[in-house]
Amino acid sequence: MATSAILLLSECGERYATARYWRRVAQKRADASLADPNPDRSPDLQAFYDENSDVIGWISLKDSAINFPVMQTPQDPEYYLYRNLEKEPAEAGAPFADYRCHVAPVQGFNVVVYAHDILFAQLNQYGYRKNYFRTHNRIRFDTLSETGLYQVAAAFYIDASGARLLDPWDPDDNQAYEPYNYLEVDSLEGFQKFADIVRQRQILDNIPQLSPRSRILTLICCATELFSGIPDNNGRFVVIAQRVGA
Repeated sequence: MATSAILLLSECGERYATARYWRRVAQKRADASLADPNPDRSPDLQAFYDENSDVIGWISLKDSAINFPVMQTPQDPEYYLYRNLEKEPAEAGAPFADYRCHVAPVQGFNVVVYAHDILFAQLNQYGYRKNYFRTHNRIRFDTLSETGLYQVAAAFYIDASGARLLDPWDPDDNQAYEPYNYLEVDSLEGFQKFADIVRQRQILDNIPQLSPRSRILTLICCATELFSGIPDNNGRFVVIAQRVGA
């Protein structure tokens, strides 16, 4: 019993320290924004890039704790899985973009961003709170060169057991059209395959339809078995949003 209590206190302490760390980072950006509040660009991100050139953008969800820089390291794709903005060891890591995505500026059909659930935990509320989508349907994803506003268009669970990066154009590959692999569309038929898979898994109601001309933002984090029904910590929660403005 004493051991369990110690572990629980340790976990709570770690979560508190993590939240405090990222609040300081977010406040730093807020302070920089006051110096140049031009909504058409993100000069405040330049300061972060100057300190760490792995910074490629910033993601935020209004009225939530999701307010983080986004990292990308093509030569070491999961470098920030257990590192923070200062590249120091951190169990919570930092949000990072799939190494295959082109982000500065955003190019292609789909930008995929991963994070541990301690950072993206509030995304799971799309799954178990029916009204959450109504009040949290816009996500901001700004890059060094442009601002972007995205509207949530889908949310669903996937089983990540054995997941690996595969060729999305291989018709014999059962994992080819998982959201973390579908980064481009080369035809209307290809888009329709993607849209059909999303629709089959969709758990939101009354959401906007995806368009083959859309720019898509995909966020992925862990999901507990309690909500996903997927055992062995293999559950992942996916939120897909399409760009609707700057």
